[in-house]
Amino acid sequence: MTLDFSKGGEPEVEAAFARMLSDLQSAGLKLEEAKLPDLPFEAVAGLVIRAEAGSAFEEIFKDGRVRQMADPWAALSLASARPITASDYVKALRIRALCQRAMADFFAQWDVLLAPAEMMTAMPVAGNFDDVFWSDVVGGMSTLCGLPAAAVPCGFGRGGLPVGLTVVGGAFEEPKVFALARFYQSITDWHRRHPPIA
Repeated sequence: MTLDFSKGGEPEVEAAFARMLSDLQSAGLKLEEAKLPDLPFEAVAGLVIRAEAGSAFEEIFKDGRVRQMADPWAALSLASARPITASDYVKALRIRALCQRAMADFFAQWDVLLAPAEMMTAMPVAGNFDDVFWSDVVGGMSTLCGLPAAAVPCGFGRGGLPVGLTVVGGAFEEPKVFALARFYQSITDWHRRHPPIA
């Protein structure tokens, strides 16, 4: 997959990802660059998730228990779901079906997709998620299409914080995903290391 690290990706993540690719190639795997279909994975996934969360957690919104959640934005999530109309939701499901077909064609050509789990290192304990610009096309795609994915450590970046590798497979291809993730862990030891504790 083509990754543009110039749009917010951390250099440490890019270096860890390149090292991971090199490790897998040195271990005998054949890797090729692939490009995801140009579809609105993130936007549609966001709409579907907001609508379904609003429905699934309707009771805790009604009785006020949502205010007990640690995330201060949780109480606003129902408000963000309310403007989604039935028409919007049905259109999103139709687009999801198109995305699923496109990814079925994609995985007919490729065994698995490798991508950084995030374009940044893990968040520091004292970090604020509100300060982060989230963009995760691969996560949006796999979530929207219901595809299996696994994330494993593949290095460390700024502040000694972990960098993750995501492995995504086609529908019902969990064995391939887990096999590749396990194989990577068998040739590296990132999963045995820990960030420094201050």
